[in-house]
Amino acid sequence: MTKDAGEIIKDVKKRYDIDKKGWRILGGKDSKGHYDTFIAQPPRLWQIKSEPVNPFQAIGLGTGPIRDIDEDIQRAIMELGKPINFQALFPQPKDNSAIFVRGTERFSTEATNRLKEHFDSAQNKIDSKLTKELEELVNKRYPSRKTMYL
Repeated sequence: MTKDAGEIIKDVKKRYDIDKKGWRILGGKDSKGHYDTFIAQPPRLWQIKSEPVNPFQAIGLGTGPIRDIDEDIQRAIMELGKPINFQALFPQPKDNSAIFVRGTERFSTEATNRLKEHFDSAQNKIDSKLTKELEELVNKRYPSRKTMYL
């Protein structure tokens, strides 16, 4: 089931507030140029797929926790990539607030693709659904982006 990225972050934050150990974040781009962000505290893994709409804002959808990936494989892949600092603001539409996230993630498109190789067929379908729903959402909210460079 896909959810707004803000809902995923709200779930992650609740779990993080209870146990702050063992968390990892890995980001990369998918084959269509969307950003894939994986947040892990093994055995749990969340996926957020997002698209920047301007230099300060992105739209994202996500799913999780995913539990079908072996913990040892997950830990090894989540350690790949170059560390980068990041920060993001996730609006919470239900109560008109926001969650601000800041930290260090690892960025590697190769690593996110390797992680996806371990998805089962159900999770691959969810990844495809995230891509489709994200593209529809961006086109609905920002229809001018389709023709902005013509």
